[in-house]
Amino acid sequence: MALLQAATASRITIMNDHTSQGLTIEESLEPDCVVVKLIGLADSDSSTVLEREVLRLNALRAALIVFDLSQLTFISSLAIGLLVSFRKGQSRYGGKALLKGLTGSVAEALQRTRVTELFI
Repeated sequence: MALLQAATASRITIMNDHTSQGLTIEESLEPDCVVVKLIGLADSDSSTVLEREVLRLNALRAALIVFDLSQLTFISSLAIGLLVSFRKGQSRYGGKALLKGLTGSVAEALQRTRVTELFI
């Protein structure tokens, strides 16, 4: 439980070298799930931190993880692959995941690749 409590306060920010925008990952522990909010750009520059985050989330073995993508403005194919890998790892222990707040090009990319079908 201490690991979950420590995780609730985590905030990871990546700044993209090419613009003033980057990826921010905010995480909070709700009574029935872990909410992971991705803000900004999930591009190749932020892939290492996003990969570490999804590996850590799988290690938590939470029953439900909600990815809030409402403020995500771009998602690369690499980031999509990380979400797929996360979901496969999570399904091994019976966990569930939800994608929330899909909009614009992010929604289009996830629907076109059928990644949305992997999540509840």
